[in-house]
Amino acid sequence: MSRLESLPVEMVDRIFSYLCHHCNNTYPEFPTSDLRRDNEALFQLTRTSRTCRRVALRFLFHSFYRYEEVRYIFKMFNAHQDFAQCTRALFLPFRSAFLDIPLVRSTAERLSVANIKACEYTLRYNHPSAEASLALTLCCNVKRLQITLDTLDRSRASFKSTFHLFKRIAEQRGTPAVLQSLEHLEVRTGFQPTDGIVASGVPLFFELSPRLNVLILRGRDGFKPKCLEKVFFAENVRPALESLFEIQMIGWDLTRRSTDSYVLEQFLTSTKRLRTFKYLSSVKNPDLVSDWELGLFHHEYPPQHLINILLGVKPTLQHLTLDFGERGLTRDPSLDTHDIIIDCRQLKQFTNLETLEIDQFCYCPHQLGGLNRGREKATYLADMLPITVRKLTISFPRYRGGHQCLDCILHLGQRVVDRDFPLLEDIDIHARAATPVYDPDRVVDAITLVDDGEQDSRIQRIRIEKAFIGSGVVIKYRSWVKDKFEEYW
Repeated sequence: MSRLESLPVEMVDRIFSYLCHHCNNTYPEFPTSDLRRDNEALFQLTRTSRTCRRVALRFLFHSFYRYEEVRYIFKMFNAHQDFAQCTRALFLPFRSAFLDIPLVRSTAERLSVANIKACEYTLRYNHPSAEASLALTLCCNVKRLQITLDTLDRSRASFKSTFHLFKRIAEQRGTPAVLQSLEHLEVRTGFQPTDGIVASGVPLFFELSPRLNVLILRGRDGFKPKCLEKVFFAENVRPALESLFEIQMIGWDLTRRSTDSYVLEQFLTSTKRLRTFKYLSSVKNPDLVSDWELGLFHHEYPPQHLINILLGVKPTLQHLTLDFGERGLTRDPSLDTHDIIIDCRQLKQFTNLETLEIDQFCYCPHQLGGLNRGREKATYLADMLPITVRKLTISFPRYRGGHQCLDCILHLGQRVVDRDFPLLEDIDIHARAATPVYDPDRVVDAITLVDDGEQDSRIQRIRIEKAFIGSGVVIKYRSWVKDKFEEYW
């Protein structure tokens, strides 16, 4: 017997877990050398002894990624049937080819579902919903699920076909069509605009996962021009909605041309313990052709209306992020200040809010009128901020024409020094880096944050830090810079 085998099983599990990315809560978007190295180490451990093989296989089954090949995954499913229940993270659909159909078909035959008409059709045409529904059937204890809709269903970017096939397979096998352990769900549109929450089948996930905790909707390039599908019955999925404590909408834009604001309001009305809400808009400058074509710039839900929807969760909400991206507001004649800017009385109602991340477009009237609106308006940030906030993050406008307003922050510093906000501990400022030539039409398409800003940014930083001297608040100041390789989110 080796020394490793003489150790308690719990200790062996702990040692092997350092090679498992799921156990370390790291889920790489793309294949990395670390992932390949750790997986190879686990494979080698399966060849050492019976004990190591059993433990290593369990960790190999913990997570399967969308960039992994169907051939590898379904070979694992077919060779080690019992270990599929050890899977905790699935990223669907996988990389597939017509050569993989026999492997997927053999899995369907083993489960006695290959004769289902819908399953037979999807297998014949190598439709990703076949592999996805079979993976969900086998990995019934999955806790984390990420699905990219446009590759799952190329015709309409929806989960519906996979959902109905999964339910049909469950009926055939006499098992419940439910993922009882699913806690974390991320739905991505991929490279195509989505038809909205209902049309893409998001509520169907709630039917499968009554214990869902985290919902992330990640879009790209906004929505198609018109989306009228809004049939949604919250009563049918109330257990899942009541268990939610975090909702993120990243690039999944709320517009007045879609019904998603109505659906979101139904979500928030039904939830009982929502603690975190994050909204990051994908809409950029109106000069961009895609935004004009989609009509998003003139029809996106403004911050004030979004806050009204969120008032339903004000007793429980603790962490709020509102970022409406890059835009030149002075060019949009359809928007009025009172329809955009958050009213200070709105946010004051969130009496349990501890973390607030907000961009100046949401609350600063100077974004429409620049400095001409007068210094007497410099109190709006302090008037708006709930006294319960411990950490505040403010993003200056990232487009070149936006006015970076310091007065509201300097006034807040005076109020903090006067102990009007005794719980405030940290303030992060995300500023735009200065440029030698002022160009109001220039848009920073892809940006990231750096600690060492340019000279103009350092001058702003000194003024802000001086305003908070004696308050005990920690000030962190970083600058946006152009980054060709990273998106903001």
